[in-house]
Amino acid sequence: MSFLSFGPNSRFVLRAGVGHARRALNAFDAALVQAGVGDYNLIQVSSILPPGATQGDRIPLPAGTLLPIAYGTELAEEPGHRISAAVSVGVPADPTRNGVIMEYHAHGTADDAEAIVREMAADAMALRGLDVDRIESISIEVVSADEPASVFAGVALVHSDAF
Repeated sequence: MSFLSFGPNSRFVLRAGVGHARRALNAFDAALVQAGVGDYNLIQVSSILPPGATQGDRIPLPAGTLLPIAYGTELAEEPGHRISAAVSVGVPADPTRNGVIMEYHAHGTADDAEAIVREMAADAMALRGLDVDRIESISIEVVSADEPASVFAGVALVHSDAF
């Protein structure tokens, strides 16, 4: 069973999390754990949704599995910084065509990040001449305090054999 080969029954799963810790990498790790992807070996992928992929709500893979994921992340190490991350998925009207995944991160609000990433998905679909069925998205924000803070938003791709 290959979890890195995607067919028409594959799923995409939106996830987001916030983390705080004494060290920056631990804050990032805490954000991954809160997002529900902290126990996988993440493989960062570019921005293409496989043809026929549908939205899922869980990642039914054993810990340690390689997990293809497109993501945005931001880190703040000083107090008082508002940081955000967002991802969007442009789902094509024709399920035999690929869609797009867009990622964004910034110092700013989750609402602003989500609006930008949704616009990015619409633009990427138009560039490819793809009619949009819908755009799905998720965003998250946090204001840093006394220790490093991280935000994470991702779109995991899960092989159909996992369901």
